[in-house]
Amino acid sequence: MAKQISVKAVKSTGSSLSSMYKEAQTYLMNIGFSKMPLLALTSKEQTFRSYIFSQGREKVILEYKQDEYEEVLNLVFNETEIRFVYDILLMRFNQLARDEKSVFIYNE
Repeated sequence: MAKQISVKAVKSTGSSLSSMYKEAQTYLMNIGFSKMPLLALTSKEQTFRSYIFSQGREKVILEYKQDEYEEVLNLVFNETEIRFVYDILLMRFNQLARDEKSVFIYNE
């Protein structure tokens, strides 16, 4: 069964969701996931990037969207066998939400 972590931040506050996006990528690659780009769109108004990380049967989709008002980071976990990855990233996102009042986890 799939699990999801979604985080939203108001853009004008200088949130660190873009650094969390990079941190999540680095973490997944460091524990052996291979990275394949799905979609990358950049315009003057918004940026959207989507990657799939895989390791055997386990798959994680990482999406990052930024526009002039907000940033959104989504992680979708395909298999429950990678529960430790989900737990570690959820713990990190919760820490970010506590540190920055403009960051909200809105779907777990």
